[in-house]
Amino acid sequence: MAQPTTPASAKVSKIADFEASETLLPNWLDHLALWADRRHLVPDALPLDQCVVDLRAPELEPTRLVDRVGLARIAAIALNDLPDPKHGRRDLPPPQIDTSDGPRWSEPVARDWAERRRSTEGPAALLADTTTFGPSQPRGLVADHNLLTKIIKDALEDEDTKSSK
Repeated sequence: MAQPTTPASAKVSKIADFEASETLLPNWLDHLALWADRRHLVPDALPLDQCVVDLRAPELEPTRLVDRVGLARIAAIALNDLPDPKHGRRDLPPPQIDTSDGPRWSEPVARDWAERRRSTEGPAALLADTTTFGPSQPRGLVADHNLLTKIIKDALEDEDTKSSK
């Protein structure tokens, strides 16, 4: 349904003079109508019916947004390793929409977040290991810990067999 417009209430600005407003432009349809009226003044301009003026982005369609399961899948991590949005969202990408079922992200946003996460957390995970006592440590330290544990265990077992003879 077309809305009535008043191109006369709009103005054309030079790009050098353009300053983005912090508030929404109340009469943007008037500006769009003025642009359409002046298309014939531009040499080699496409006919209006061949111009696309659309503020819609297909990746923002509600059916294409991903939930936490989709975000975890894109990041190639277990759902349990994904930060829970109930406990702060600083470790998650900003959602494109919040629903009653939780935040939803566009796939491009999810892919960008996953790539940043891999570049920052991936090397640490590759270089870390866990000791028998649980805390995550650098692999070399864990290898030394395990070797010393084996040496001490073997020495104690050897001592135990000597004393039982």
